[in-house]
Amino acid sequence: ILEQLQSQPEQYLPAQRLNQLYQSGTHLREEKHMWLLAHALYGDRLEGTPDSDARVTDYVMNKMSERDIAKALLDRDSMVRESQMVVDWLENAAREKLAQIERVEFFSDIVCWENTQHELRMSRDTKQAVPGGLVTELDPDVAIRQKKALSDDDMRDERRLLRQVFALIRAGQLQQAQDLCRKCGEAWRAADLEGWLLFHDPNVEGKTGAVSGNPYRDVWKLSCWQSADAEGYSPYERAIVAAYSGNLEKLLPVCESWEDCLWAYFKTFVDVHVEEEIRMVPRLDARPWESLPEGYGSKNLSPSAIFDDLATNPNESLRVQAAAPFHIIEKHLVLNDIAGLLNCFHEWIERHPHMDHHLLRCMAHTILFMRMMNQHMETTLCDEVLETYIKSLIQDKLYDLVATYTACLSPALQVSVYAAFLEAVEEKDEKRSLLDLGERAGLDVAQIAKLVVENIRCHGSDELRPDMETAQTSLTESDERRIDAMDWLVFEKSQRGEAIHQACALIRTFLATKKHVAARAVLEKIPNGSLQVIQDEWKTKTGSSVLQPEDENSIHELTGLEAYLLALSSFDEWFRHYHHNKPADPSRAVSSFTEQVALEQENKQYQVDLQRWEYALQACTQDSVQKIYAVLMFPDG
Repeated sequence: ILEQLQSQPEQYLPAQRLNQLYQSGTHLREEKHMWLLAHALYGDRLEGTPDSDARVTDYVMNKMSERDIAKALLDRDSMVRESQMVVDWLENAAREKLAQIERVEFFSDIVCWENTQHELRMSRDTKQAVPGGLVTELDPDVAIRQKKALSDDDMRDERRLLRQVFALIRAGQLQQAQDLCRKCGEAWRAADLEGWLLFHDPNVEGKTGAVSGNPYRDVWKLSCWQSADAEGYSPYERAIVAAYSGNLEKLLPVCESWEDCLWAYFKTFVDVHVEEEIRMVPRLDARPWESLPEGYGSKNLSPSAIFDDLATNPNESLRVQAAAPFHIIEKHLVLNDIAGLLNCFHEWIERHPHMDHHLLRCMAHTILFMRMMNQHMETTLCDEVLETYIKSLIQDKLYDLVATYTACLSPALQVSVYAAFLEAVEEKDEKRSLLDLGERAGLDVAQIAKLVVENIRCHGSDELRPDMETAQTSLTESDERRIDAMDWLVFEKSQRGEAIHQACALIRTFLATKKHVAARAVLEKIPNGSLQVIQDEWKTKTGSSVLQPEDENSIHELTGLEAYLLALSSFDEWFRHYHHNKPADPSRAVSSFTEQVALEQENKQYQVDLQRWEYALQACTQDSVQKIYAVLMFPDG
């Protein structure tokens, strides 16, 4: 669908946005294939099938057929079995691309060289010579035997057919490839593809059943090698027979991608090991084995050597594809090299600080998957990848997922990482929600909330200078942030003791810098009844009504600080009333009777206001003295 959209972007979405969607789709498709590979490999590894000891003696005594020997090899040898899984995985992935190939049915209903046949008939009917370079007969080997060509139209149809047949074989759909050959009038080619089947005769074992496979498979394989070396065959025609005869040299030229080459290598690798295993046993019909073709199995293949060959391939395009991140991950999955995979993750993160989100998510999930598989991994490297992914989630504002992945970090990092994330949260409802998510994820929310408050309180401590001469009456942005941080500790009753402890520390800081308004704002953040809540929580927890010393000291200090702030407020009120609220004396010189009357009225009002002010001053003075006295006489200082 994305490819169709990209072909006509102006009708759907802006080209840039569409390109982003296409890239995301490509990454998701590659990741899907990677997980399918991991599922196949680790599903087998988890089963822990022990290597069987079945060897030549068992094969001979049990009169095992070629097919049974191959099956026994896959059961016994985990490396060959996993290599076949890689082949199956690559073939399944190739099936998704079959719709993109040029289908011969779109150009011709039947490919039986009808154009060449028509020209030969025309030459015969008109008794004219066959055009130069055109074959004079029609049989499967005529072009090779006569070293001549078919008509141009038939050659084009033949190339399309061979490409489509190879694509089907590449996708593991041999039956469909044979059906296509029969449909296109080349039944002989479909029959030729039957030759690779391993022979099996259940009647030899005393059972009844149909005989399957090719008893002369060794002869067929030798013939395939000879045909592939002969002149006149197209690359795809060579590759079709090479795919089932272990001829890597003829198979690679038509492999255009890293996946195609990997399939060719591993298919050859499995073929060679199966052939070697079968030839360890004498044939049941006593016929000697045909010698293997020269060059068969000459390349010393192993899974690690295969990936090394692709990484150093002379073809630059293949080298670039081999270095692609998902291909690197797949390589290490096949080799079961988890330590090497983690080192690659580390290098990618260092090299690309702003890594693609899809790849980063895949890396994080790969680590979590390996943990589930009980794979030994270096904790530091795992935490580095997970922490980087968590930062990516925060950057993309996927806050609901942060707690889940933070819980996957080592315990030493969980508190600091989640606390650093929460420091930037300002909305009170969001704070509560994120703490709940952390608790559900299994995080230590008590320690996290404490660390959040401490980090915010200590951040920018240079601004808090204790040498200020006058009291600060306004709140700065950083002051408000420190005050609002107290919200983290008042959601849960079990954290009320820590809330009081942190409140005392913050109030002391504000008092030292003469920020009395800020200190009072901190005090207001402590919910009413907190002291009783602390006592109830402690009694429920321990059964004792005697608080622990830390909570006792915090409560005592908070009570003292509250008394001190009340005294300061009372003194400020007295100071303001004494110096700013005293009514002004209206006495002044007058020059007329009217002014004299007005002045007398003002003096009467002045006396009333002055008396009222004196009463208020006396009340303020008594309140201030009482509260200052309470501070001075505070129990235990």
